[in-house]
Amino acid sequence: MGGGRGTRLELRNAVLRVWGEMKMYQIKNHLLYKDGQRVSCKLSPNHGKVIKPEIIVLHYTGSNSLQGALNWLCTPASQVSAHVVIAKTGQVWQLVPFNLRAWHAGKSAYDGRPDVNSFSIGIENVGLGDEWPEAQIEANRQVIAALYDAYDIQDTVGHSDICVPAGRKADPGPKFPWEKIFLDYREELRLSEDQGVRV
Repeated sequence: MGGGRGTRLELRNAVLRVWGEMKMYQIKNHLLYKDGQRVSCKLSPNHGKVIKPEIIVLHYTGSNSLQGALNWLCTPASQVSAHVVIAKTGQVWQLVPFNLRAWHAGKSAYDGRPDVNSFSIGIENVGLGDEWPEAQIEANRQVIAALYDAYDIQDTVGHSDICVPAGRKADPGPKFPWEKIFLDYREELRLSEDQGVRV
């Protein structure tokens, strides 16, 4: 994750420290819970083998319809899926358990490693990438933090960062609020540096 958002290890440690004060979402047996209850669920048949998640890939659906996104990502003929879908209202749906391969990245590579689906968690955000409501931003922050806690996540990237060839995908787009998503974590990094804390 670039853009001056800290090194991967620094970011991971900062996320975990801040997440300790949130804990709205938790992951149990690779399923997502909010305030102790399973989030909305519509299991997709579009998934593969067991994986060990190492990175998070952020997307937008290309449509403002939550129901349309859920239907498409759960239709066998589409041959696509994601682990979770986050609505503009902040509602979170889980489609694939986090330890199973979802089909969200397509032809892709990360740090020279191909087949990003085999080691990543895909988060689809309902929308066109032109606007990001606060509720959707906050849900992304909370879910991402829970994933960092549950798995050995090393980075968070956009689909546009890992698609092959470069430029094939644009999501989550230039208006994606990276600064808001990681604001508290960047502040934690700054405070740690000021206090001489190793992160």
